[in-house]
Amino acid sequence: MRPGNSGARPKEFDLRVWFVVVSLAAILLINTVTAFLLSRYVAQSFINREGEVAREFLDSIISAEDSASHLFDTPAPSPELQSFSNHVRKLPGMIRAVIYSPDFYIRFSTDEKMIGLQFADNDELKEAFEGRIIASMEEAEESTKTEHVAFNLPQGEEVIEAYIPVRGGDGNVVAVVEFYSKPDALQAIISRVTLTIWVSAMLAGLLLFAALYYAVARSSRIINRQKHELADMAALAALGQMARAVAHSLRNPLAGIRSSTELLKMQKGDAVEPAATDILGEVDRMNQHVHELLNYARSDLGAAQPVELGTMLRDVLQKSEPRFARQGIRIDFDDRSGHGLKAVLDPPMFNQALASVLSNALEAMPDGGTLSVVVRRGAAGAVELLIGDTGRGIPADVLKQLPSPFLTTKTRGLGLGLALADRIIRSFGGSLSLSSTLGKGTTVAISFPQA
Repeated sequence: MRPGNSGARPKEFDLRVWFVVVSLAAILLINTVTAFLLSRYVAQSFINREGEVAREFLDSIISAEDSASHLFDTPAPSPELQSFSNHVRKLPGMIRAVIYSPDFYIRFSTDEKMIGLQFADNDELKEAFEGRIIASMEEAEESTKTEHVAFNLPQGEEVIEAYIPVRGGDGNVVAVVEFYSKPDALQAIISRVTLTIWVSAMLAGLLLFAALYYAVARSSRIINRQKHELADMAALAALGQMARAVAHSLRNPLAGIRSSTELLKMQKGDAVEPAATDILGEVDRMNQHVHELLNYARSDLGAAQPVELGTMLRDVLQKSEPRFARQGIRIDFDDRSGHGLKAVLDPPMFNQALASVLSNALEAMPDGGTLSVVVRRGAAGAVELLIGDTGRGIPADVLKQLPSPFLTTKTRGLGLGLALADRIIRSFGGSLSLSSTLGKGTTVAISFPQA
């Protein structure tokens, strides 16, 4: 380990980045190979079909003229061979044609210098005499075949070379026609089909990548959410142990301090009343912190039931109105668009969540303001609750971390109120989000599935 790196954290694995790199490479490779092989196969199929058509044409000539047994009669060339060669010259796109006899000698060629030559080492010619059609597209000037003597084409020109077996009436191969043709129409078709194959392969690859990326991105979000939930569960487990320890360790001493202070206050009268009052206030605040810890660490969040949100909020706000009025805060409540809407939740626990949100709003407006509460019908059948204040607002760097536990801008608080509210709301299938502008106020948006 290098000095100075002992505290370095390992780089977190990013599933989406890994997937983009690996999947794009794999899809590109697979689609490229597939498109290449498929285009080669289709092109060869067209060329083979061209050879089949030529074979059918030549067989029909031999059959119609009944010349199979007289093609290579002596003296050469026989009338049957001359007639057959004239038909061969008329094959579409013909550049050069050669007719082989079974002994591998050239008995006719459009290039007269070829007549009489023998190419017994030609494997393709041997296969053709066995009855197989051999057809391929190639650049003739690049070929090393000995039968391509004095056969030159302009650079880059591609031609079809085909060996066509010609059968007699008994089905035996009596001759092989080797011809070279330049089928412009066929090449145009092959080019269009090849382009279609490549474009289709790339589009299919992009579609496949998009579908897989969506699935992986969604899975990544679920995994990240579950990681956070597991971290929260671990924190809650530790917090539960700590809360129970705090409850057992502090509640009895705090109760004793409070009792003693009240007794001291009664005995000494006005002389110690200010100090005793401060002690009682601090003891009550510590008791409230213990209560918050125990509530946040609770695993049982109550029993859910259908509740009309508008009615519940109206009751909660009526009870809270005197406290808000003392601070000069006006409450503006509107449930006209959400009247009668119900959500499935536990009333006592939801009241506790509302108390945390309302307490934050109250503390955000020490000099008065307006608390707006709206119940309305949200998207996809949801019930939405908006609680907004006109307070000082929340800094952006803090806002993006809320509602995390133990995060607070207050000098006297644990930062559990909003975290507890979020946990209670999520436990009943709801969600909580915040928006805020410094100097203008904060809005808490709560959404529940409609019952």
